[in-house]
Amino acid sequence: LEAMQIAFFAVAKFTPEERGDSKFQKMTCQLLFKGDGKNLPGFMIGRQLMVVSCMFFIARVTSV
Repeated sequence: LEAMQIAFFAVAKFTPEERGDSKFQKMTCQLLFKGDGKNLPGFMIGRQLMVVSCMFFIARVTSV
């Protein structure tokens, strides 16, 4: 997940023409940068909540 965060912030600086022509890349960029780019911060917040939730779950399962 950390690599995705770095990649998304790097791609945010590119123009649409510089982002490439892969099918999955285009779908991901359309989803992330839709609506004046407001989906990217929402994704980052959701990603962080998911990481924290996983850590709490793992700690709960592995603790005695």
